[in-house]
Amino acid sequence: QILVIRHALISPSELPPMARKQISWVGRLTHRTFLNSQQNGENSDENAKKKLRIEGLLAKKKEKEKNEKDLSSKVVENDGIFAKVADEILRKLTANGFNLEKDTLRMDVHPKSLNDTICSSLQLAATYHTILLPSGAQGIDDTTNKNACSGPDHGPIKMTRSATNCYMVVNIVVHSLLTSNSIKEVFWGISTNKEHWEDLNQRMNDHATKEVLLETTDSITGYDRRKQDTSRSKHSSSQIRKEVPVSRAFYKLNQVFDDEHLLRTLASLRKSKIGPIGAGLDIGASPGGWTQVLHHKVKLPTVVAVDPGVLAKRVDELPGVIHLRGEITTKDVVDGIAKYAPYSIVVCDACVDAHNLLPK
Repeated sequence: QILVIRHALISPSELPPMARKQISWVGRLTHRTFLNSQQNGENSDENAKKKLRIEGLLAKKKEKEKNEKDLSSKVVENDGIFAKVADEILRKLTANGFNLEKDTLRMDVHPKSLNDTICSSLQLAATYHTILLPSGAQGIDDTTNKNACSGPDHGPIKMTRSATNCYMVVNIVVHSLLTSNSIKEVFWGISTNKEHWEDLNQRMNDHATKEVLLETTDSITGYDRRKQDTSRSKHSSSQIRKEVPVSRAFYKLNQVFDDEHLLRTLASLRKSKIGPIGAGLDIGASPGGWTQVLHHKVKLPTVVAVDPGVLAKRVDELPGVIHLRGEITTKDVVDGIAKYAPYSIVVCDACVDAHNLLPK
């Protein structure tokens, strides 16, 4: 599934590793092309000028040798949104210093079924551009011309599937209507190798997984699952730092308190600053990931963790953490919650009816 995010506030590369590991591919999209030129911001005068330019180019093309006639017919056949996108991409590539004779290009097209069609359109546009170079410039010879438009890998542009060996990357997402399968619009963008690979995709999926610091614990004993000693009898949590997350849930809540914009919005709604004031209540706390956030990140002096399950030993031993082991509906737990009230922050990751929870 492809998700196109418009006017993104931050780059996906800035997301926490738990979010980035769920993303398989990222492409930077900076342009949007419609088949209707007026929708794409072109007025009738510009459209007329473009038509005259194309007619002029075709007239010059007809003056070429007989074996170039196939190219003219393909230009006409390919006239449409893909031809338009290809023309715009080629202009952007050359404007950004892409050398048709030396540099290699990677195309990331979604859906992938359109990859060959769009690559062929781009090769056709590049071939057309090369043939019509100014007098004295080096064009393509007859042998190249015969094969120039026979497929996505044949033409002036050196294509590569390698993300590390390419000079530039073209990212394309085609938006088509489900009912008629007709193409509505095309989103596209051009990135350098570094922008596409090092700055973006090398920080996604499995690459991001390596950044996720996590030490899970035993649901019965509360001790860390990773062996701390060769002997199970000496199993201890002491060798793992207490701030190391005990669950993936840690990253979910931690991201909230990393978002300054969200915190300001929440503070404006409750007309008070969210900070280390009073106690925190974590309902459905086991094994303690969100309790860790309230203690380490928000720095609340007291955190009440409610859950019938076991808290990780590393979390249970934190100063100011109180574990009320039981269901929130029981009298002992309700009395325990009341004892440490009032609460400045309440978080819940349990299957609890909010209508029953809030009055308590």
